[in-house]
Amino acid sequence: MYTELRKEYPRTWIIWNRMNYRCERSDIHTSYRDVVVCDSWNRNIAGEQGFINFFDDVGEIDTSGAYVERVNKYEDWTPQNTYTRPNKSGLQRWHDDHPEIMQGRAQGLNPKTIQSRLKKGWSVERATSEPLRQGKGKGTLHSGPWHYKG
Repeated sequence: MYTELRKEYPRTWIIWNRMNYRCERSDIHTSYRDVVVCDSWNRNIAGEQGFINFFDDVGEIDTSGAYVERVNKYEDWTPQNTYTRPNKSGLQRWHDDHPEIMQGRAQGLNPKTIQSRLKKGWSVERATSEPLRQGKGKGTLHSGPWHYKG
């Protein structure tokens, strides 16, 4: 049954597979830190049955770009905490998945600065609240949005 479902609904399988991968590799995917896939969907626990269970709970995710999302981004992937939402652009979806970037932008920081700080091991709070050091890099922090020196 797994093989037939996987072939007939490849987009749904890809989403299930990526969800598992991101939770397994939360060192790379920082928005998935401390988030796990429930046992019935987890590919390492339920194996192929995990996809069948996911498909039974969520249904087909069509090719129009619909996507599954967690109701509460700080809780695990479970049937009760998952919903299907319409397509958003990749950038919109990325910002939704990285609230720390939006928090930093509100402080006037460039998203690339925040990403760089997080990759260096800074805490989210420090990366989004510490102002730029004056005279470093190409840009300076003004009272408004990010500005580049010409």
